[in-house]
Amino acid sequence: MKTRIFFLAILFSQLLSAQTEESFTYFYSYEDYLSNAPLQEEVITILKEQTSEYILIDSQTYKNTGDRAKKAIHSWALKFNNDIYMNMMSAAFISSGKTFAKFDIIGKKYMVILLDEKQDRKAFSYNNNPYGGGGLIGAALNVKPKSSWKDKNGKNYKILFIDIEKPMRGPRGLEKNVIGILLDTQKILELYNNDKNVIEKLKKSEYLVEDFIEFVNRANQ
Repeated sequence: MKTRIFFLAILFSQLLSAQTEESFTYFYSYEDYLSNAPLQEEVITILKEQTSEYILIDSQTYKNTGDRAKKAIHSWALKFNNDIYMNMMSAAFISSGKTFAKFDIIGKKYMVILLDEKQDRKAFSYNNNPYGGGGLIGAALNVKPKSSWKDKNGKNYKILFIDIEKPMRGPRGLEKNVIGILLDTQKILELYNNDKNVIEKLKKSEYLVEDFIEFVNRANQ
């Protein structure tokens, strides 16, 4: 019994040491981010995991009081090492709590988050399906609508984007939030105004992550 307790104590101490403490810059709303007006209260953030693309959070407390930092928990974004990470509670269809994902592209027109479905799996949820049974888009294109996109190396990605000029707001009571739109077949058609070449690529499953990045980079010039 003593041996078991000893090993459990070692395991517990290892779990504690694996967690790290950070002091991030939080932006409570999208407007706060645009105006560079972060939360003034200092927040101590305990991390579960951090990668180059996302941050998983264990707890957030105000340094001065030790209370739960509700504004940080429900903030729209945080800043770390000059990178901006969106709260994944604001991600359409694949929302995830206590998770912030990095914007890979920030320009004058679009902001984009790219999440590798395998490598970044912990950053998002698969619980919601934007398509139901497929709908009219699938029938029109003779393809199954999707929201998973391959890159030239065959890796699958979820893509979130924000149209800075026409941001999608949260529902009533959450208007401070701007939603990260999940790139799906319908959104591609809208963005390209039903361009015939793009439709052909979609039919042949040849529309790649790189095609969207090229579209965004042109729009951001």
